[in-house]
Amino acid sequence: MSVNKVILVGRLGRDPETRYTGGGQAVCNFSLATDESFKSKSGERQKRTEWHKIVVWGKQAEIAQQYLKKGAQIYLEGRIQSREWMDKENQKRTSFEIVATNFRMLGSRSDSMGGGADLKLVNRITHSTTRRTFARKALFAAACAVASNVAAAPVKTQAFEIARSTRWDNKAIVDRWFTEFWGKSWNPRIVDELCAPHVLLQYLLQAPHLGRADVKTFMTKFRQAFPDVRVTPADLVAEGDYVVGRWIGSGTHTGPAYCDFLVGCLPAASGQQMRFMGTTVLRIENGKIAEQIGLDDEVTASLQLGLTGAAW
Repeated sequence: MSVNKVILVGRLGRDPETRYTGGGQAVCNFSLATDESFKSKSGERQKRTEWHKIVVWGKQAEIAQQYLKKGAQIYLEGRIQSREWMDKENQKRTSFEIVATNFRMLGSRSDSMGGGADLKLVNRITHSTTRRTFARKALFAAACAVASNVAAAPVKTQAFEIARSTRWDNKAIVDRWFTEFWGKSWNPRIVDELCAPHVLLQYLLQAPHLGRADVKTFMTKFRQAFPDVRVTPADLVAEGDYVVGRWIGSGTHTGPAYCDFLVGCLPAASGQQMRFMGTTVLRIENGKIAEQIGLDDEVTASLQLGLTGAAW
């Protein structure tokens, strides 16, 4: 048995650079710095920085190009890969790089919301049960901060009327999104109508999806596998560009095999049922959904679906 796996937490040394292969696949390169602290022989605290060459392929490369910048902190998983090449003196050289298989941003634009500092810490927690509990508390704090901002706003000013109108408009957008995208019967055209071109959809249980086409492909496959899937919002709270929603989801796997879950695959027509809750933060930009970041009860859903291979 052999294992080739790398886990890094560090900061980007430069902005990502992306190119496309002849077959149209995206390839993104950037450098990542990790710091190590240690004591010298004299007892002085020293810090050593290691630089890693990172390569990201496919959809994740496009997400990296869109959302990562120099100085951004990320959690990254991947494998070590060596490359041989000839230098100017015609000498064989070997270099090593990390091919990323998964990464997660440890900071985002959601930090501008109340509770953002806690939300930024969620992905640093490796134990899933602890992470789920912490995430719920963090999102609850963010929702409370949004609600308190609404309650504290002045009630008789032109600015308040504009802000209130924006909140109502954003809530209406999200309400339609839950109804026509996540509801009992979905409307594929709703993605083009309500989403920004580079919309990001990300939940704990599944890989992130970027762009309208990718989001529609995800839901098409998900609906085929779970024809009766339904997500019903319980509460929506809006402030500024953000809408926070609690919801209850359910569905039965009666369709083809489904392998988009990060923790495993379901065989065709497994008959497994799921019913779980979650909280989603949506960011609205110019009247379009730009981001949908969800924290779902991944442990409950995975166990209900019989995906017990993951280590909780």
